[in-house]
Amino acid sequence: MGDILFEIRVNNAQLEHCEKPHDFSLVLDRLTKKIIKNPKPEQRLFAKLQCSKCDGHIDSINASWYKKGLEDGRVKL
Repeated sequence: MGDILFEIRVNNAQLEHCEKPHDFSLVLDRLTKKIIKNPKPEQRLFAKLQCSKCDGHIDSINASWYKKGLEDGRVKL
């Protein structure tokens, strides 16, 4: 249990200290946690995505909401 909490804390620290905006363009294999080169569309679905700037990672659904937030933030009202 301690290892999992440590990994979560390290990942959160990486994401918090990143030079934003994040670039979640790297797709990770869920089992090996290695980067998949030229991922197929089905590999992106429910995938873990890694930021190319800080190596922090989130799931693809949270990444899509992050991207949507960036797009919405650029809209001037």
